[in-house]
Amino acid sequence: MSTAQQQKKFDILWTLNLFGTAVGAGILFLPITAGIAGMWPLLIMTLLVGPMTYLAHRGLTRFVLASAHPGSDITELAEEFFGRKIGLAITLLYFLSIYTFAVAQHKQYQDKTDSLSRPKISSEGEYLI
Repeated sequence: MSTAQQQKKFDILWTLNLFGTAVGAGILFLPITAGIAGMWPLLIMTLLVGPMTYLAHRGLTRFVLASAHPGSDITELAEEFFGRKIGLAITLLYFLSIYTFAVAQHKQYQDKTDSLSRPKISSEGEYLI
């Protein structure tokens, strides 16, 4: 595989990764949110969160593209721009932010699937369908 093909593959994977983090989790809960709160709060939140998500991902993309070393990951970039100690602190904060989000997301999925798998029993002891 040539260098140009490897770079193109890297660019495609990076783009899909950004799309997945920005949109992936939100799409799964859109029907639930719309059903509980209604359509207007959902639209208002979309208008507020959309630009924030776009600007955050644009900043992260510019940060990655500013590297002098193509193919660097976020850890190498933080060290390159801010030095070893601050780069390590930024990497740790980045990990913790993603980790806490992943734990919270997992808990939401677990609660949702757990409530769907429990049998529904009425006060008379009969199963509800």
